[in-house]
Amino acid sequence: MKKIFATLFLLAACAAALCAAPRPGDVAVFGSYPSEGEKTPLEWIVLTAGSPGGEGLPFYTLICRYIPESCSREELGEEWETSLLRLRLNTEFLEKCFSPEEQEKLLEWSYTEEPTADKVTLLQGFGDLWVDDGLSVWGFFDGAETRKAESAPFADMKTENGCCPWALRKIPGSAFTYVDSLGVPREAGGVEKQGVRPVIRVKKDTPLKVTGHINAPKFPLSREAKKYEKGMPLAKGDRLLFGSAEQDGNAKNGKEPIEWIVLEVKDEKAMAVSKDILYYLEPDYKTWEKGSLREYLNGKFFRFAFSESEKALVQEADIATRDVAAERKAFSTRDRCFALSAAELTALFPSAEARKCRSSKTAGAVASGGDELHIYARDCFITRDNGFADEDGVIEFPHEGGITYGVRPALWLSR
Repeated sequence: MKKIFATLFLLAACAAALCAAPRPGDVAVFGSYPSEGEKTPLEWIVLTAGSPGGEGLPFYTLICRYIPESCSREELGEEWETSLLRLRLNTEFLEKCFSPEEQEKLLEWSYTEEPTADKVTLLQGFGDLWVDDGLSVWGFFDGAETRKAESAPFADMKTENGCCPWALRKIPGSAFTYVDSLGVPREAGGVEKQGVRPVIRVKKDTPLKVTGHINAPKFPLSREAKKYEKGMPLAKGDRLLFGSAEQDGNAKNGKEPIEWIVLEVKDEKAMAVSKDILYYLEPDYKTWEKGSLREYLNGKFFRFAFSESEKALVQEADIATRDVAAERKAFSTRDRCFALSAAELTALFPSAEARKCRSSKTAGAVASGGDELHIYARDCFITRDNGFADEDGVIEFPHEGGITYGVRPALWLSR
C-alpha cells in the first residue's frame, strides 16, 4: 500500500507541472490558420520565457512549430527592412491568424534602440543562436535535430525527409540565410523556395495553452488493431480489439469491437485505455470512490461490454486516487474498469497531442444533441480525480458544473 501511495504522489507532482508557466521548449497553442474554410490552431515552440537579463516588459518568444507558408528568395529580399515578406507577415498573416484580442497581446520587436512596427518576424541569421554549446537562452534549440521543421498540411511546400528548408531574417553581417531540411544553417544560394516560420513575442500575461514539449518522447501507435489474446506479445502503443460497444450509430447491425491503446506493460498484465470516447456522463462531484463514474464503469459498462471469457481477462486492480482539484486525501479502491487520473495521463502519454481523441459516432451523436439543460464538452474526457482533458488534449481542473464529459474506460488485461 505504501508503494501505491508513493507512486501516486510522484505522479501527482507531474500533473501539477501542467499548471506551471511555459518554459523554453514547450509547445503552446496561440492563434489559428484559415485553411479550406476551417481554422487550424497554430502551434508554437517557446524559445524564451522572458526578456534576456530580466529587463524590460516580460514576454514569451515563440517560433511556429510547423511551416505554414512559403516565400521566394525575391520576396525575402536582400535586407529585412525592405523585404516584401516582412510586409506580408505584418499585414496579411497577422490579420488572418490572430483575432484583435490576440493582436493586442503581441509586442513590437526592437531590432535597434527604437521599436519597429513588426509584430511578426523571422529568426535572425546571425549571432549566438547558432553556436552549438548549450546556451542559457537558446540551449534546447541549438542542435540540428530540434531546428528541423515539418510543413503544415495546408502549406504549399515539398518536403525532404519529411522536413523543409526555412528562411532566416537578413540583417547586415548575417552569417546564414536559411536552415536546410536537415536543420543545418546555410549561407546564401541553393534554395529558391523556402519555408516561413513566423516568430512572435507575446506579453507574459497571455494565456498560452501548453500541449507538450519539443523533446517529449514520441508515442507511435501500431499500424493496425489486433484482437487481444492472452499470451500475445505487447508493447506500449499497440492497438487492441477487446470487448464490444455500440459505436457506429447504427444499433441494428450490432455492437462494434472496442479499440484500446496499450499504455503500460508489466510481467503479468498490461494497462490499456479506449482509443475513442465511448460514452458521455455528467459528473456528480463525488470522489472516485463514491461517484457515479466508478459505479458506471464497474457496473453497466463492464457487464455489457465483455463476454464471460473476456471478463476473466480483466484484472481487478488496486487503483490509487488523489483528488488534485479539491486537495483531498488519497485513497485506494479495487476496480476492474476505471478512468485515468490526470497524473497517469501526464506520465503515460508524452504530450497533449497524444492524449487527443475523438468520440465514437454513437457518442458523438449524443454530444451533438445538447440543449439548454444538457451541455456536452465534445471530444473532452473526464479524469477520475475531478479534472478533464480538453479537445486539444490539455488537462484542466476542475471540470465545470452542468457539463457532460466523455468517458474513456481503462483497464488492466491479464497476460
